[in-house]
Amino acid sequence: MFSIDLPLTASAARVVDLVSRQPQQSTDDVARHLVMACVQEESLAASILRSAGIDADALPRTKCSANDQTALPIPPTMLDNASPALLAVVSAAQSLATRDLDQQGISSEHLVAAVFAIDSPMRTELLKHGLSSDHFSPPPENSLSDTPLPVPFDLEDDTPSVVSVQAPSSPESSAGRVLDACLNRAREGLRVLEDCARFVLDAETLVSELKQLRHRLAFAERLLSNSSVVVSEARDVEGDVGTQLTASGETSRATISDIVEANARRVQESLRSLEEFGKLVSVEFAAEMKQLRYCSYEVHQKMKFAHVVGTDNRRDRLQASRLCVLISESGCQLPWRDVVHACIDGGVDIIQLREKSLSGQELQDRAGWMSETCRNAGTLFIVNDRCDLAVSADADGVHLGQDDVSVVAARKIIGSDRLVGLSTHQPTDLTGVNADAADYFGAGPVFSSVTKEFYTIPGLDYIRQIQTDRPWFAIGGINERRLDDVLQVGAERIAVASAVTAAADPGGAVRGLQKRLVSQPGNL
Repeated sequence: MFSIDLPLTASAARVVDLVSRQPQQSTDDVARHLVMACVQEESLAASILRSAGIDADALPRTKCSANDQTALPIPPTMLDNASPALLAVVSAAQSLATRDLDQQGISSEHLVAAVFAIDSPMRTELLKHGLSSDHFSPPPENSLSDTPLPVPFDLEDDTPSVVSVQAPSSPESSAGRVLDACLNRAREGLRVLEDCARFVLDAETLVSELKQLRHRLAFAERLLSNSSVVVSEARDVEGDVGTQLTASGETSRATISDIVEANARRVQESLRSLEEFGKLVSVEFAAEMKQLRYCSYEVHQKMKFAHVVGTDNRRDRLQASRLCVLISESGCQLPWRDVVHACIDGGVDIIQLREKSLSGQELQDRAGWMSETCRNAGTLFIVNDRCDLAVSADADGVHLGQDDVSVVAARKIIGSDRLVGLSTHQPTDLTGVNADAADYFGAGPVFSSVTKEFYTIPGLDYIRQIQTDRPWFAIGGINERRLDDVLQVGAERIAVASAVTAAADPGGAVRGLQKRLVSQPGNL
């Protein structure tokens, strides 16, 4: 029998226990049961599998507590009746765990990585979804080794090779110094963000995403092994003229938000340099750095939003928002409730209810449902026009037009805690008593719209003229095709309707718009 000496994380212990109890224990069965059990867990492995489209089947859950995340020794009886195939997988996972400096035992990621050594239908299925063992057990950071894994069967040898360094005068050698420094900065920044997500925000999903980013970064470094540069050997601390230079803002942090901002920018700037200098040595590496940079933008915004949600400050959450979707049933291709859920799943920041034809009770019921749904998801919910409805439905605010009740009067109805938005169509609408009392502005219409008729179209010229310190959203006929035109004239936030609600995949439409908004340099 193989010797299993390392402890298992709570997630891995539940998986192994569940698989060991399955009635059929052939190699194919073990691989399938193990992956499907991992999908049901709250772990990095589950996050990777789900993001690749691997869904759980009808395997039952165990009764172990999902909150117990400590490493556990394998109970003596757990593997007594285990099949040789399961024992082989656990033994291989243990071998992988000994290489992973982040782990104190065998995790569910190591278990899935070990499945790739089994020639089974499940391994083929994972490969079809674009997954490999490297997604679950990348090489340890700061460690290169040519020692083969001591496993009872062959695993793919994915250990990076060591290559020589070019002479100092070559462009590749100079690039090596930049790559070494930026890889270190990016790793450090991601670690700080992960610690913040883990210990300050208690955000398990963000912890998983940040850990996956670190692992992708470590794996991408291996792409340089085919070039003429070994970045760790290009380091020249004594010759680095920047080691003694310190900007005034580097020596202090006033808030958690300051820590998040500083380290997110550190990561993004490092990834940008890695992308540019990486082009000198590896096109594939440079392309991966570009994708990681886009991912870092998304995580950055999620962390900002998670922090302000934790403080329950609506105005801070508004400041962090980029995308508002206006929903009316007549504009939805899918059932309106499905559209709301899809928008939330896609990562929308604000949902605004805009219904003109519903009866009083129908409108009240709809606003109440949307308010509760958005509140549970941490999404801001705004009611169009109706201050009384915003209060009775416990919405986050109300949005008013130029011809509606004044913002000053609305404040007396909804109070000071809720948000008030104001539609604007020309620069003069941004000034005066009414505008001064508003929390944010809608600016437009930028283009003609299929959901609302306008007598005049202020267009892009108005967007160019906007000068205000309040958040504002460009609105009117904006879709993904027209988005670049809006962003190029200064918009950072947008409000849309049919671009999302009329889409066959509203969640995908939201994700597409958010990705474009997040990737704008200097956005928010």
